[in-house]
Amino acid sequence: MKELYFLTFRMLLRTLTGQWSIFNAMQKIELLARKSRIAPLKSTSISRLELCACLLLSKLVKKVLLSLKMNIENVTLFSNSTIALAWINSPAHQLKTFVGNRASKIQSLTEQYQWRHISSAENPADIISRGADPTDLKTLNLWWTGPAIFINEQ
Repeated sequence: MKELYFLTFRMLLRTLTGQWSIFNAMQKIELLARKSRIAPLKSTSISRLELCACLLLSKLVKKVLLSLKMNIENVTLFSNSTIALAWINSPAHQLKTFVGNRASKIQSLTEQYQWRHISSAENPADIISRGADPTDLKTLNLWWTGPAIFINEQ
């Protein structure tokens, strides 16, 4: 499960005097999109599944940003897998085929974005895989507004 949270954006507005000023248009964190996939029946490592989740997130972010039709300058993507992050930051040709192909695709989709680590406890994408009851989701702030790190970084 991967989520896309809309954090904050700034708009450059032209004032009545003709000068440009930066306007903090949104300071609210909300769930914007969510997508998940079921793990394949064929046995594979958790690290490879995490890399596939990063690819899923990369595609989701690209699709949502294109549909917003806005110029968003800073995009930060999070994963709780240090191994997947290491693969994403490695030259794809140095990796084995499965990992290299996915890392290469992620790199091309997210070349202008930043990847950062987030702890598993703060990762809302892991709520479902931990077996959370769907009826409890409506009261889980982590599910709807993301981790506290988002608020602290604003």
